[in-house]
Amino acid sequence: MKKSYLNYLYILFIFTLLILFLLNSNFIIKEILNYTELFFNKLFPASFVFFIIGSLLLDYNFPYIISKIFHINGAVFYVVLLSMISGFP
Repeated sequence: MKKSYLNYLYILFIFTLLILFLLNSNFIIKEILNYTELFFNKLFPASFVFFIIGSLLLDYNFPYIISKIFHINGAVFYVVLLSMISGFP
């Protein structure tokens, strides 16, 4: 019985959000376009370079080489190195 009320509460909450989104659709569209512009102008150029570097390091077996040279787990070192360089933890 209690679970039934909780389900109705979830449906009411989602329906309320839907109504609010429909009433403020111009604002939401403007914010989506604003975020898209921010992504393509700021986030993508900064991240893309590090994704390419990371892919190249994997393609040339960098973790394997590091594990042979320093006798440590190369995968862990690779993750730590990329997180320090790119800023992704």
